[in-house]
Amino acid sequence: MNSLKTILNLVTLALHFSCFLLVGVVFFLASQSAEWSYQFRLLESKQILAVLFAGMSVMQIGIATIFPRIAKKPDQTQPGPIFLNFRELTQQEYTFTIVRLALCESITIFGFVLSFLFKDALWVLPFFAVSQIAMIAFGPFNPKGNEKKAYYE
Repeated sequence: MNSLKTILNLVTLALHFSCFLLVGVVFFLASQSAEWSYQFRLLESKQILAVLFAGMSVMQIGIATIFPRIAKKPDQTQPGPIFLNFRELTQQEYTFTIVRLALCESITIFGFVLSFLFKDALWVLPFFAVSQIAMIAFGPFNPKGNEKKAYYE
């Protein structure tokens, strides 16, 4: 295992941990406050934010999916793969993966913000779930990324 792969694994674990930490903070604060609830309460004055954050989450997954394909080197004739090959990790793929994982982690942050705005602990959970699934799909722990060939769509 090369040093880039080791560092990438540590960064990935740190990003996963930060998502779990955000969920933990929300549920801790909900347990300490009588104002918070455990239902998907939607305040009319802030309804648009829930729709906006959900749309931004979908957009970020789309950007993370196509990012390696649009950010290719000038001398490359083929677009980059959707699922990167983590056996032969280059500096460019390392950077792509960190950017993709950061985009996926920010989805949990959207849920975190919505939980505070609506004072409802459950708002963070769907965003957290989508974030974790996307981070596993794009990160080095994806079984497709550890096979010998890169996967093109």
